[in-house]
Amino acid sequence: MPDAALVPPDAELTGRTVLPAAGGLPDQIAVTYAIGPDPFAREHGFALWERFPEPPAWSVVLAFVDPPDRGVLGIRLGSGDLTGDGHDDVLVFEETGGTGACGTWRVVTGAGTDAGAVFGRKTCDAELLIRGGALELREAVFEPGDPHCCPSAFRYATLEWNGRRFVETASRLEPV
Repeated sequence: MPDAALVPPDAELTGRTVLPAAGGLPDQIAVTYAIGPDPFAREHGFALWERFPEPPAWSVVLAFVDPPDRGVLGIRLGSGDLTGDGHDDVLVFEETGGTGACGTWRVVTGAGTDAGAVFGRKTCDAELLIRGGALELREAVFEPGDPHCCPSAFRYATLEWNGRRFVETASRLEPV
């Protein structure tokens, strides 16, 4: 599908991730977009498009919009199979900025009417990555007196899908 067809009129496509058919689930395209010229007052959105055998061949099965008053500065996408069904899921980060790189993380999975967010977490001073079919959380650990730039340690936690939700299966603390 052409980029312009994936976003609302007057929107700028800011991200696109193709999720190939696998595990009995169809082709999907995850997109992010922004509307408005002011980077601090833009509307940001996410849409998950799905391919269907009947016309219209492509339809949105899940979408959300962050209005300007939510303070979202951008939306980033990652993908990988996090639920073990053989089909890639989407890791979404809605960045709200600040010195702690704050924002909201979501994992979007499923198809058709079953598409939805199965994980959500607001964080600051943290990052989620897809590693080996799991989420890896890296978060700063501050001791009293640590300046905001310089945590004493980082905590790494592995979050795995148990069929219903993500659960922490391992963690470690690494001093800086």
